Amino acid sequence: MLSLLGECPVTLPSSDSLFELAWQEAVEHCPIRLIESVEAALRRIDPKAVPVEIGDRAEGALSRTKRFFDDRIGYYRHRRLIPPIEWSKTDPERLVQVYPHTRHLPAVIEYLRRLDSYDFEWLIASLLRLAGAEKSIATPRIGDQGIDVIAKFNASLGEARRAQLGFQLAAGPEVYVLVQCKRRTDRTVSVADLREFVGATSILRIRGSEAQSLRGAASAVAMGFKPFSAGCLAYATTSTFDNGATKLAEFLDLVTLDGEGIAQALLDFGVLPAGAGKIAPGDFTEIGKLIIESKSLGPN
Repeated sequence: MLSLLGECPVTLPSSDSLFELAWQEAVEHCPIRLIESVEAALRRIDPKAVPVEIGDRAEGALSRTKRFFDDRIGYYRHRRLIPPIEWSKTDPERLVQVYPHTRHLPAVIEYLRRLDSYDFEWLIASLLRLAGAEKSIATPRIGDQGIDVIAKFNASLGEARRAQLGFQLAAGPEVYVLVQCKRRTDRTVSVADLREFVGATSILRIRGSEAQSLRGAASAVAMGFKPFSAGCLAYATTSTFDNGATKLAEFLDLVTLDGEGIAQALLDFGVLPAGAGKIAPGDFTEIGKLIIESKSLGPN
């Protein structure tokens, strides 16, 4: 356990826990000053602490929290997503809302993390169709070998609706997107996770029709995929990607879509009422409709 208090006998949770809580406070209550988000996080950690103690502890953690926020905002830019919050141009210590539907993100992410793993795959298939895929299906549950969703984009059908999905579609008349989906509540996607996925898809990308014994590969081949087809690998998760996974994805030109990116897509595509003051529980039935639609299409 890491203490940020010097001589203070109180031990805080790990620094990551404090910084994450401060980030959540900033997202949910911006515009807000950084010190206020840290103080709010500390009050959640230790509700019995007196205000003076909270103030001292927040000052001690302030510089490291700011670095965490800078890294977090840079993470969004790197992945071509709109960060939910950003530093004010007039006050470098104040955070302001950037993404217009920021207030809805925590509720949408929480809903996504409660989905069944297979429902999450069908939802990703639906989002790819909304993004412009000519065809998008979830593969059979057993024997998919890491290929959970297959989508085909056809450039001749017009410009794909990109929203903030960040898909880096290759040039060419047809582009196939091979996706692995992981519904997780807390554990981040690691380098090992990405390596496992890339290894599984290499069988299809190199051997083509010879890989039809693998059901996920068979679905892609049935859709028209060939070893020389333009392709894009994507990894979707309700969690996040650690630094190693992010760097490896950049090196491999592998698209990463985390929980906040998926939540943004649902809001940008109008699946949820982004203009409302609050998303009601009944509004999430629209996500259920997308899942049911994907199920009706079925795997190849």
